[in-house]
Amino acid sequence: MSSLTLEVCPCEGTDRGTQRCRLDVEYMKILKATLGTFVKICYERDVFICTLWPSKQIGDPCVRLDKVVMVTATKDEVREGETVPSIEVINASPCTYIKVSVIVKEISQVKKLKLMLKRVEKHCRNCLLNLCVVFKAEVNMEHSKLAQCYGFSGFVIHACSSQRNTVAAVVSEDTEIEISEVLSKERFELRKSRDFCRLGGVDKPVRDLIEIVKLSERYQVVKSMFMEFPRGVLLRGPPGCGKTTLVKQVACECDAFIVTINGPEILGSHPGESEENLRTMFERACNLSEEGSCILFIDEIDSLCPKKGSGISSAESRLTCQLVALMDGIQSRSRLTVIGATNQPHHLDPSVRRPGRFDREVLINIPTDAERLDILKVHSSCLPLDENVDFRQLSIWTKGYVGADLSNLCQEAAYLALAETKVSQNDKEITRVAMKHFREAFGKIVPSTQRGSDALVDLKPVSWNDIGGLEKVKGQIMQAVEWPMRYPDAFRRMGVPQPRGILLYGPPGCCKTTLVRAAATACQATFLSVSSAHLFSPFVGDAERVVSEVFQRTRMGAPAILFLDEIDAVAGKRSEAGRQKGVQERLLSTLLNEMDGVGVRVDDKVTTTMGQHQRIAEGQEAHQNETMTPVDNSSVLVVAATNRPDLVDEALLRPGRFDRIIYVPSPDKEARQQILDVHMKKMATCDVNTERLAELTEWYTGADLENLCREAALLALTQDGIDAVKVTGNHFTDALKTVKASLNESLVKQYHQLNILSIKKK
Repeated sequence: MSSLTLEVCPCEGTDRGTQRCRLDVEYMKILKATLGTFVKICYERDVFICTLWPSKQIGDPCVRLDKVVMVTATKDEVREGETVPSIEVINASPCTYIKVSVIVKEISQVKKLKLMLKRVEKHCRNCLLNLCVVFKAEVNMEHSKLAQCYGFSGFVIHACSSQRNTVAAVVSEDTEIEISEVLSKERFELRKSRDFCRLGGVDKPVRDLIEIVKLSERYQVVKSMFMEFPRGVLLRGPPGCGKTTLVKQVACECDAFIVTINGPEILGSHPGESEENLRTMFERACNLSEEGSCILFIDEIDSLCPKKGSGISSAESRLTCQLVALMDGIQSRSRLTVIGATNQPHHLDPSVRRPGRFDREVLINIPTDAERLDILKVHSSCLPLDENVDFRQLSIWTKGYVGADLSNLCQEAAYLALAETKVSQNDKEITRVAMKHFREAFGKIVPSTQRGSDALVDLKPVSWNDIGGLEKVKGQIMQAVEWPMRYPDAFRRMGVPQPRGILLYGPPGCCKTTLVRAAATACQATFLSVSSAHLFSPFVGDAERVVSEVFQRTRMGAPAILFLDEIDAVAGKRSEAGRQKGVQERLLSTLLNEMDGVGVRVDDKVTTTMGQHQRIAEGQEAHQNETMTPVDNSSVLVVAATNRPDLVDEALLRPGRFDRIIYVPSPDKEARQQILDVHMKKMATCDVNTERLAELTEWYTGADLENLCREAALLALTQDGIDAVKVTGNHFTDALKTVKASLNESLVKQYHQLNILSIKKK
């Protein structure tokens, strides 16, 4: 039949609900079928069981079928994209036993029908009489007047037995019927449309939410303990961490209804319209909870219930009061759980967060290395991967990335591999996603936690070998920056706390900034750089807000390095008593609080410390004189640089803030020679004596030596023509006449004689 030209057309009005399939007589002869023969018709992704009847018109090219009994097609039966249906004659015998789920129109009918299952069995037999059914078939009763009288919308066949063990069975008056469950049409459609989506790295939040949702099913146990159910759960976390998808996964695992309220969508233009919309959604969720567990999910709840203040309109205040009243009106035996999601919990009104409304708060944190590894494996499970893909290395590279960023990373790598796929006329050679594609995609994606930040997050990779000389300074920076981040277990084992801040000071041009970039590159940490020009603002309080936001984003990407260049311009010495406080002093106060952790809001904490309340919760005795040590040694390291340490306020220089103060000296002869060798690796040189140049460049900084190499190359192009290929020693000699040293003997002596302890006493 697949070779014949047939079209699937809807049946006529008199055939609806009869399971008839009208086919032209000529086609019936080809099938060797007669009137009443049962056939299986495969079309696209569905299979229909019908009774064969002749068409009313001779030569009708259509298959006019009544879609009463339908089964989802298997892989072999799927005919997606094909317009010609497949028709096959099947054998059927009288049905002896059938197990069904009854689908009703209204939720209010579910309770009534559950109380009279014997009568429902009889009604089901009357509705299914003379219908041919198979295992896992869905029977549509929308056009059956008898089923409409009983309130039935359809049936689902879970088990089917026939007299001659045929695949298809015809329901008769002697068929034994068992009711598996009674459910509403809305719940049935929800089950069909639900796709299970697993998230990686959120096992604990999933367990917490499932426990809360399933607690409503244990009403009698909770009531006997004189307890109330948790009415609401506040789900908080940074953007892109998977809050919305997490709720969908929990609803799927708990087989619960989910009613979603998107904050801005519920707002109306007329007075009272927003409150009416909110009441309607709550009423719908309460009705659904009568049949089973239901989740009312309020996304971006901070837009509905902002913190009350002078900037909040009366409409927003009324909406907050309406939500509070609806939360208080939820019945104790209701199986409704309200879940609100937000990435700005500090903007939410406190009256909503008190116990009795949103009782629990579940934090989805920035993923750890192990969680990022799990997320990457989940998102790349469907990709054709090469053997050289190292997910463990990718999880180390992606510090500060959330689930959406990692998903975007896998998609971008797949796009890059797809661009390399070669398509020929006969076949297509698929390029597998390799490690090089992930590296290239990694350079294109900025973490969501760092987007829109006032700090610079673009780190130019610098190797320690790219810095000539300064071996002692390199060792000190490695010990202070790289070791705590790469070996936190060793520091924890020895009881050594991680330094909070490091101050680099020295003459201008001695590569203090480059040293910090090399340290950030070596430890593969999140790097943010703050310029004083971005901090100062003509608006009162705006500079302090920027500092707090930069520290917040840095904590979200921990382990991270926050680099404050020219810190003397940001945190200079405070003015004497009696003078009016300026922006610089307020900035210094904010910086001190952020470094001490005083400025950290509870809602913004992404790493926990072993405080007294946690020790009591874990059953440990909290001694008064016992030192509280951090659980996670990975945190934020503030690195500052200045060439005027005498202008930095004394409060910043004490231990606990800037624990290590490292002097970056001007390069000596050996260091200057190494710096010249580093810069000349990128140049084609001839007859250049770097040792002699190092002797002639006393008081030159690293920046001066780089400028000297650049000037010598330009002289080569000027004197020898644009086609010159070599830079000779004469070009360097001529360049020395133009490029002068930035330092002098008196300036270097000042830095050598500078004593930080004496600066503190002034």
